[in-house]
Amino acid sequence: MAIPMLGSASSLSPLPNFNPYPGLTPNPAGETSAAGSLFFERLQMMQQLQWLEPLLELLGSMLNNPTPSVYQPTPFSPPPMAPSPAPASPAPTAPASAGHPSGGGSGTRAGRVGPGNRVLVIGDSHTAGLYGDELDRQLRARGAQVHTVGSSGASASNFITGRGTTVGYADHGMDGRTQKTASHATPRLEELINQDKPDVIVVNLGANFRGASPAGIESQVRSLGEVARRHGIPIKWVGPPRPAHPNMESVQRFDQQLAAAVAPYGEYISSVPYTPEYSGADGLHYSGARGKQLAQQWAQGIASNL
Repeated sequence: MAIPMLGSASSLSPLPNFNPYPGLTPNPAGETSAAGSLFFERLQMMQQLQWLEPLLELLGSMLNNPTPSVYQPTPFSPPPMAPSPAPASPAPTAPASAGHPSGGGSGTRAGRVGPGNRVLVIGDSHTAGLYGDELDRQLRARGAQVHTVGSSGASASNFITGRGTTVGYADHGMDGRTQKTASHATPRLEELINQDKPDVIVVNLGANFRGASPAGIESQVRSLGEVARRHGIPIKWVGPPRPAHPNMESVQRFDQQLAAAVAPYGEYISSVPYTPEYSGADGLHYSGARGKQLAQQWAQGIASNL
């Protein structure tokens, strides 16, 4: 509805001459006195504005009770999401225990050598001497089939290249026969595995490369470890005994380096706890009555870990 525009008071149509208020008398020309002219002018404006009252009331009711003419959508509230399930915790893995190699193959039952096991033992002059004799006897007493080979002066490379010895060799065959001689070629590990088909290899090496660099130690271990790994056979590597006059810091460092190098292929067994003292003639090998006793105790301690 269009609302007419209001002009000034002079543009409004004059009302008929009447006197709605008796106290004021217009003059003959229809005009009030000067005192009443302003009053009548405002009165005329109010009377002409009376027709706006219904419109103003309508507008007021619309403002007080608005009726929307445009659809107003209800704000979207996404449904609550169920919390994501927590990831399942992996089952705990039992830690490797002493005497339980990490390599493959049929292995030894519960980490213990016993009846039905085929064991290959290789080593240096200690394996060719009193220690090797006793270790071989201990393992056979459990019912295992054992082949022990000791080549004096040997390091790991001797069992790879076949380089022999001239200062002492011992071979305790699976058939129970023993051969001991001064000079003999060192059998290659690959040939021994093919011949004996062992399910565990016990390596007694380290005395002849004690003091080598970490890279040299790793190279020695890797040369044998990779051969055993190809056949899926775990290794139990026995470290050298405590020297006659040990620098214990150096002894412990060598043990740690050798253990780290062996870890990818099996288990490292330190001989230090089982060799608390030395008795012999040359400062390296056990000899004499006391030396024999110490070598046997060492072998028994190692056997308890096999």
